Amino acid sequence: MPQKYYQHPAFGEIALKKNKLSKGLRITIRPSNAITVTFPWHLTYNDAIRFILEKSDWISNSLKKIETIPHKKIFLPDIEFKTFAHELHFEKIDQGEVYVKVNREKIVVHYCDKNKLSTEQVQLFIHQAIEKVLRIEALKYLPSRVDFYATKFSLKYNHVSVKKMRTRWGSCSSSGNLNFNIHLMRLPVHLIDYVILHELAHTKQHNHGPNFWKLLEELSGNAKGLSREMKTYRTSIV
Repeated sequence: MPQKYYQHPAFGEIALKKNKLSKGLRITIRPSNAITVTFPWHLTYNDAIRFILEKSDWISNSLKKIETIPHKKIFLPDIEFKTFAHELHFEKIDQGEVYVKVNREKIVVHYCDKNKLSTEQVQLFIHQAIEKVLRIEALKYLPSRVDFYATKFSLKYNHVSVKKMRTRWGSCSSSGNLNFNIHLMRLPVHLIDYVILHELAHTKQHNHGPNFWKLLEELSGNAKGLSREMKTYRTSIV
């Protein structure tokens, strides 16, 4: 099935797929995958892009709905969880409400009543605390790591930013701005590096054609294998 990619300024990379069985244009959005547009053979890729632009409000609203799906991950004292530089710990206190403190190596959840830890309100509070730590780690680590690889491979980029992204690990704009998901900081270092190299490769090759994969292979040494490994991780805590 022929496939190309369109880089949307707000939604990131969108896959464009021609399908002989398609009777019309269709947009599919999944929580852990890129947005996909399928369309019949007699339509052009420009037709698909125009359809995306027409449906921008619908796509935006759909992504917001996906983001509101309740987290499945429940953090309790017997759950092991690590970020790039921190470990989650629980400490029992004599009285008071749940609160979180962060030091150089730990995210410490202080609680009095263990039964209250599993409530939706407390779990949301813990998730938000973890995401704040992920953002801090990403801002501290990713820009310098991008600069390291850009210098090493003589690649040019414009700006690095970090954010909570719904479906993508990273993106590269046509002007060379690189965006990275804060949840990268939950991944092993070699996969963080792979995503950085992936987006830096887009500064020279703006699609996922053969030339892109050839370049990424030269940069990473195992582009296809690392890409497969990335699929075992999700862009949200579940």
